[in-house]
Amino acid sequence: MKERLIAYFIILLLVIISDQSLKRYFVKHYGINSVMPLKNKRYRICVMKNKGAFLGLGKKYPAAVALITAGLIFVLLVYCLVSDEPEIMRCALAALLSAAVSNLIDRITYKGVIDYLSIRILNRNIVINLADVIIFASAGVYLISDLFYK
Repeated sequence: MKERLIAYFIILLLVIISDQSLKRYFVKHYGINSVMPLKNKRYRICVMKNKGAFLGLGKKYPAAVALITAGLIFVLLVYCLVSDEPEIMRCALAALLSAAVSNLIDRITYKGVIDYLSIRILNRNIVINLADVIIFASAGVYLISDLFYK
């Protein structure tokens, strides 16, 4: 159990420090609500504050989104600590949990999540950050692992 806690803590630190450092860099060097095209027109730097969840869902209720996020973080934390799933699945959940914590830090600090990379997909611009990528990647690893370990 002690080794598991140490591993989760290392994952937590790596994810939060990386994500928060990138967010602070973009806010400091570009400012919120700034847009900078990149060479490839599909991508651009677009620093913005998202008061909602994924794709802006719930943006009219930022406090509710923050409370739901905190509740889900708590549930995931308890599950990670008591789960007997394979290590890769527990690590994927720990990474997902860490990214969610980083986004919750934004919700408390900035009253919204700082996103900075705009990607054009199917004629729609989606603005994301490193924590978002980690959430989707770790959820993918968890789901794919679940297929092989069940």
